[in-house]
Amino acid sequence: NLWDYSSANMLKLAKATGLRATHVPLGDAAGAWGGDGDAERDLGVVFVGLENAYRRQTLDSVREKVPVYHGNADGTLFGEQLATVLRRARVVLSLRYFETDDEWKMTRFLPAIARGAVVAGTGVVRNQY
Repeated sequence: NLWDYSSANMLKLAKATGLRATHVPLGDAAGAWGGDGDAERDLGVVFVGLENAYRRQTLDSVREKVPVYHGNADGTLFGEQLATVLRRARVVLSLRYFETDDEWKMTRFLPAIARGAVVAGTGVVRNQY
């Protein structure tokens, strides 16, 4: 299945690839992430992920200024439960886990971004073009 925010691109790509295509405009597309698209965004700053020394230090530093909701602090968080937490977030923290900054799990944040959340991260952004 192919999703594209541009209806013109969607049609061209669907024709070129033979994939089933869906137009998903920028913003919150009803039903795209499951659940209630009008649910309140009642979580301020959200972090989802395992802790390591770097993340713990960074979270402690952020928590000196604002509360941080750690979505999976008490165990695993996947599927609909993860999507629900991200839909409720106003800000999502993206903190690297490994020593490099090569990993950014953007797809994890799409439900939050689609609802208007800001993703704040650490690491270096490189222009690859």
